[in-house]
Amino acid sequence: MNIGVLGGTFNPIHEGHLHLAREACREIPLDRLIWVPTAVSPFKSQEKLLDAEMRYEMVRLAIQGDPRWEISDLELKTDSPSYTVETLEELTKRFPPSEHKLYLIIGSDHLEHFPEWKNASRILKLAEVVAMTRPGFSLRAARGPMRLIPITGVNISSSKIRKELKAGNSIEKLVPAPAAEYIQRKGLYR
Repeated sequence: MNIGVLGGTFNPIHEGHLHLAREACREIPLDRLIWVPTAVSPFKSQEKLLDAEMRYEMVRLAIQGDPRWEISDLELKTDSPSYTVETLEELTKRFPPSEHKLYLIIGSDHLEHFPEWKNASRILKLAEVVAMTRPGFSLRAARGPMRLIPITGVNISSSKIRKELKAGNSIEKLVPAPAAEYIQRKGLYR
């Protein structure tokens, strides 16, 4: 079985994430895609990061429409930074390589710093890294054995959505409706 792993802070999840996931499922192709919200990112400032349980719930609501998609709380079980290599090691125990192949899905915005990730060489052994186009970032920064998939990117970012919400603007068409309703109901990012 081909299993994709898509991690991130998802602060908040948006249509760009879903577009990337749909393209990964189609292009690789994937039988299953595991969404892994991170509790503590080693790369992002925690002061602007919404509570992990709320981000988890937004992802859960947003991905309900595709039966291949599921969410994992694997990285939410710790207060320390989440490292991709540790997540992949745990998933390899659950999905033995003799029966499954793991694909780590990343946006091209992560390529430049991928060599700095904790045990990047080990990541490349645990999963096939698949880099997909993100607007404003090239696939040319790839280093190491990676599959590069150019896709038509959706020019949406979580920071842009947070700014729109803070300004009191609509996020319709930017965020999947169930997650947008959750954001509105809880008054998040105001």
